[in-house]
Amino acid sequence: MSWSSLPDMPTPRRFLAVTSDNAGNIYALGGANSNNDNLATVEKWNGSSWTSLPDMPTGREALAAASDGNGNIYAIGGARKNSSFYGPNRFILGTVEKWDGTSWSSLPDLSQTRQYLGAASDNNGNIYAVGGGPIYGSYRTFTKWDGSSWTSLPDMPFERSSAGVTSDSSGNIYVLGGTVTSSSYKTAFKWDGSSWSSLPDMPFDVEDTAAAADGSGNVYVFGGSQGLNLVDIAFKWNGNSWSNVSPMPTKRDYLGLASNDTGIYAVGGGGSGTNLAKTERFSLVSAPTAPTGLTATQL
Repeated sequence: MSWSSLPDMPTPRRFLAVTSDNAGNIYALGGANSNNDNLATVEKWNGSSWTSLPDMPTGREALAAASDGNGNIYAIGGARKNSSFYGPNRFILGTVEKWDGTSWSSLPDLSQTRQYLGAASDNNGNIYAVGGGPIYGSYRTFTKWDGSSWTSLPDMPFERSSAGVTSDSSGNIYVLGGTVTSSSYKTAFKWDGSSWSSLPDMPFDVEDTAAAADGSGNVYVFGGSQGLNLVDIAFKWNGNSWSNVSPMPTKRDYLGLASNDTGIYAVGGGGSGTNLAKTERFSLVSAPTAPTGLTATQL
């Protein structure tokens, strides 16, 4: 297993959402540029190059993304701002929009507006929106889109935002690290389709991170921050324990992560005072095809 650098995506950004479809394409949605402008930009990696797709109807940052078994891409929640990172000029969204491969359409909003949430899908194509929060604080909220409506599921054990969220090949949902207000955590939780359970803690606490899974059910956590310090951490959960894998070449936070059968892709984020367009791939040795819709958006 090793890292390699791929062509930069066209638009440098952080606070973006990243997901993959069932054909292995990688999508980068929204985020913020170096002027802190909200972006509606959507770009796709097809295995050899980046291309631009039609903008989302709603430009935003701190959103989540996931895909279903039909290759539809969902952009969920997030925030818009005028001139202030916090305060009255920041608007938290419950907006949900779907890309069907040709055009964007609007779906029913989340019942609760939230930013820095996470999203993932299961093997039946259901989409889950996990945690996130208002301008200050975090939620335990856990909701499911079944193709026609949003329903509420049992809350997570604890509030979390800016965490890594993904699903494995069995459809389990993972919430890894994250923050509540100003503290970062190393906790790990799993939803098995009926209830939440706690997993062993990760080796280190981390927030503003991202997660993805491979086709063998291993779950990876890459990057983020500890306080004001960017980290290049790379952890792997094999179903029983955590281990370290090769660290990311580029330290960054607020990145996106997604997987296909060639590896785990780390896309964009923020590093050393600048927004990044970097795309780096963590190659998987003899890994089977990743399940549909594995995603790594932040809580």
